[in-house]
Amino acid sequence: MATWPPGEAGAPFPQGPYLGLRVYYENAASYFQVGIGPGKVRRRGTRAREFHSTPIELTGYQLTVFNEWFETTLLHGTLPFTWVNMLTGEEATYRFKEAVRPEFTLVSPAKNFATSPNESGGEVQRHYTGTIDLELLP
Repeated sequence: MATWPPGEAGAPFPQGPYLGLRVYYENAASYFQVGIGPGKVRRRGTRAREFHSTPIELTGYQLTVFNEWFETTLLHGTLPFTWVNMLTGEEATYRFKEAVRPEFTLVSPAKNFATSPNESGGEVQRHYTGTIDLELLP
């Protein structure tokens, strides 16, 4: 099973805890209207899925490594991976919510963000922010 962070030791990735972490659960109930009388509510299953959504900041080099990891190692986000649970600090298994690739926004075109040692020439690096939406697996 793949692990977070992707890449080599030369491409340090944030480990958390992340400011702005949002934890939410799917609706575990089904609501439906009947012909006569009040509507019915039923439980969908025995466990509601738990989701963690967190902002993340990456350099251009880290974004390249992340994209390769997402596409190749996780087969476009369809495979699970291990990471530290953002709430408990224990090892946990995650997968990307609905296998959707996170979107990243360029926030710094090359100011105040040094490149990692693996990048060519030690130039100043672009800086990106995005949000990753993950499902915590049982």
